[in-house]
Amino acid sequence: MGGKRVASRSGVKLRAVADTGPLLAAVQCGRVDLLQAFYEVLFVTPAQVSVLERHGASEDVQRLIAEGFLVVVSLSEEEFGQAKEVAKAIAARAKTKDFEAHLPEAQAIVLTMRSDLNAAHILLEESAARAVARHPARPVPGVPRLARPGPLHATTRQVARTRCVRGGAQRTWTDYLPSLPLLR
Repeated sequence: MGGKRVASRSGVKLRAVADTGPLLAAVQCGRVDLLQAFYEVLFVTPAQVSVLERHGASEDVQRLIAEGFLVVVSLSEEEFGQAKEVAKAIAARAKTKDFEAHLPEAQAIVLTMRSDLNAAHILLEESAARAVARHPARPVPGVPRLARPGPLHATTRQVARTRCVRGGAQRTWTDYLPSLPLLR
């Protein structure tokens, strides 16, 4: 996970909810420091932690939790029910039609509804999940609308992509950053 610490341009770090894809890409590329440059904290659910651990990122995840960068937030029973509905909406748009396969990203979407987290962004990989989260008739009332992300500097993208491909990753953190800002 090497690399030097990078400061954000504005100096203001945001809070975000994250699904597994963007986190896994940053870990595989050894550039979690770039996520840390943009974000003060990333909120994840136990489902995201399980997926990350199944993909071999257990040590990194536990370190990031201990550092306070990753904060694990459990859903209530009501929120879990909402996540099931969101997962069904994602499955209807995705290649994988089994809604249970979409529960982790659905839980991330539902987690954005928590005003106490004050999350400004959500990091989502799957296009079907992004489409559901952006949809004007959201399946869960209160899920914030998502704005289109702004561009990253081309040099930053190319450097990250080159490093990640050398490391064996299929995707890079630049595929997800800047993430999708929440419009409240």
